[in-house]
Amino acid sequence: MIASSVREYASSAKIEGLMITFFIVTIDFISAIIYLYGPRLYWRLWVKIRGKYKVVVRRSKVKRYSMLISEEVWAVILAVIVVASVFAISQLYIAGRVIEPFSELGILGSKKKIGDYPRELFVGEKALLHIYVGNHMGVPMYYIVQVKIGNSTTPIDPAPIEPILTFEKVLPHNSTWIFPLTISFNETGLNYRIIVELWIYNYTTHRIEYHHRWGQIWVM
Repeated sequence: MIASSVREYASSAKIEGLMITFFIVTIDFISAIIYLYGPRLYWRLWVKIRGKYKVVVRRSKVKRYSMLISEEVWAVILAVIVVASVFAISQLYIAGRVIEPFSELGILGSKKKIGDYPRELFVGEKALLHIYVGNHMGVPMYYIVQVKIGNSTTPIDPAPIEPILTFEKVLPHNSTWIFPLTISFNETGLNYRIIVELWIYNYTTHRIEYHHRWGQIWVM
């Protein structure tokens, strides 16, 4: 289902991209026609309108402005039209789209705030944390959050150990997912760390892949 949604989004984006390209090419073509034949048509119209005007003899000069537009002026006007049209169309195209897609992963405390972590725990006491995931990828995402317990020598990004907990959710674009995580320990002086990693389902390869997002909290 998630793969189908992403494919539909990609197909729609491709069609819209072709439409934008067509509009830009059309504007350029029309602008070129106007640039090549505009002055000639303008001159013919000017002659037709003012060709029968008579010369009037005056005692003093009257300042008049020519109605003839030079090729340089035509070029500047058309350049402004083309740039404005391309900018307007591009704004319509990118409206509501994500320029740089990204995902968010965070470890929150009991009050769902960053840094709101317990300062100490007793053996067997449960610590309440919250995991935050944000989707800004432009498409629905199948997220998998893996919770692992490592120590000071455990490699990270990702940690090559089995998760103790796994959470999964399909998250729409521009939405967030916050869920509780309860952890307890039965020993002291462990020098462990709680590692949280973000994984995703890749609809192209049909595999679960690491999403290069992780966080940790040390437990001394």
